[in-house]
This record gives sequence, structure tokens and C-alpha cells, in this order.
Amino acid sequence: LVKESILSIDTQINLKTKSGLPFTDYNKLRSKILKYPNITGVSSLIEKEAVIEYENTRRGVRVRGINPNHEIVTTDILKKIKSGILSFESTNNEKKKNSRGLLIERSLAEGMGANLGSEITMYSLFTVEDELNPVPLLRKYTITGILETLNYEYNASIVYISSEDAQKQFNYKGVEYIRIKTDNTYNVDKTAQNIIMRLNNPDYSYMTWISKNKALFYAIKTEKIILFVIVLFIVIIASFNIFSSLSMLCLEKRREIGILGAIGTNRKTIIKIFLFKGLFIGFFGSTCG
Repeated sequence: LVKESILSIDTQINLKTKSGLPFTDYNKLRSKILKYPNITGVSSLIEKEAVIEYENTRRGVRVRGINPNHEIVTTDILKKIKSGILSFESTNNEKKKNSRGLLIERSLAEGMGANLGSEITMYSLFTVEDELNPVPLLRKYTITGILETLNYEYNASIVYISSEDAQKQFNYKGVEYIRIKTDNTYNVDKTAQNIIMRLNNPDYSYMTWISKNKALFYAIKTEKIILFVIVLFIVIIASFNIFSSLSMLCLEKRREIGILGAIGTNRKTIIKIFLFKGLFIGFFGSTCG
């Protein structure tokens, strides 16, 4: 469930540059990476921050610029669309014919009171050459799809637009990340290292879905250890209780044990009687507990 939650709209490997410069030759790199072994899909991503507004309600969001045709082979975004479609094309409404498409998370849309077809205004800042201060840009988008993901807290502030619109919205030339899907979810480090080695560019680095969510996995591991220790203590205490109960039972039933021995009951049968009683107490206590 954790893996499904993370990889529903994220991918296994994110390739980026150490210098922070964009990939300006994405299509060439994509074609090259797809020829490598164990690679099943490659897509691009631009991720920036902006503010969206609908009927005087504003929210700070992370804007993801994607290519929908490439995105569907690297993530499960198509399965997460609960209403609408995965499309960033302009609406057919004449009043909004110049509006661009946008995908939004359900909880975010509900919090703003927006629905399918609602027109969202996006505000962003970007740097222009020869300008000291960032330049604001306002563009309108129409909601064409509503997503519903498992990880609400993480994904509730994400909206999607096309790569082309993201480049214009943030004056960004190229793509920020190259996202890669492999045929082995848990062997991604080895695959990523092989990709970096083959591309042979010292400026390239990578981050896997495991390293990106290291804190989450550490928390889950710690929780499992604590749970194991708690259960261990419970079992130890229960074992002592059963032992003490059987010991007292043996002392109280010494006369009955003597009678059983006198009528010919062998030692093994007597031991089995008390062993069965101990197992019954343990099973009944474990089931009820």
C-alpha cells in the first residue's frame, strides 16, 4: 500500500543535473535511455511553485508540467483520475476558448469550491534577463480532470499542466527532471547507476523513490521495531502468567495427581493433561487479547 501510494503519481528514478540547469535535449536523451536494459518508460517533469485562485480563494501549490503521453507509461496517474480526462487541451466553451487545461487533486478542488470546467487563475514569478526583480505572470486554466490519490497530505497541493504551458508559465527552457520507470521496483539504484555511467555526464545525478522517501521508510522500520518489542514483552509476561498458573495448579492438584498415579496412569499422560491445559490457556488468551 505504501509503494502504491508513492508510485501512484511519482516514478522510480528521477534524473536531474547537479548544477540545477535544465535538460534542453530531453527528446534525444529519452530515445537514448529507452534503449537501455530494464527501462520500460521515460517522461519529463517541470516542478515549480505558484499560487492559484478561484472566486477569491487562493492556494499555494506545486505546479507539475508533464507530457501526458509520456507520463502514463511512468506513473499510474491515469488510474487516479476520478472525473474528467487526462488532457491539457483548450476547452470548447467559447468564453474560455483561450484557456488551457489543468488537473487538480480532489481535496484541493473541494477546498476551493472548484469543479470540472471551473476556470483557475495561476500566478507565478520568473526572472527575465536585464531585470533585477522577478516578473509576475498571470494565466488562466480550465480544470479538465480531478485526481484522487492515496497520499492526500503529500499530493493535496499539486496541480498538473502541460510541459509547454509550464515552460511559458515559468519562463523555463527545457525540462527539470527526466523520470524513469524500470521493470524492477526494488533494484532501482543499480539501474540508475548504470544509466548515469552510460550517459557519461558528470553533471547528471539521480534520486530514486526509495532515497526520496527515506524518512518515511525509516519511520515505518522504527514503528515495526517498537511494535515487535511491545509484542515481545506482552508474550513474555503472558508466558510467566501461564507458568505461574500451571505451577499453582500442580501444587493444588497434588492429591489428584497421586490418585491418577495410583490407578495406573503413566507419567506421560499426566504431563499431557497439564500441557494441553497450558496450550488452551495460551491460545484462548492470545485470541481474546
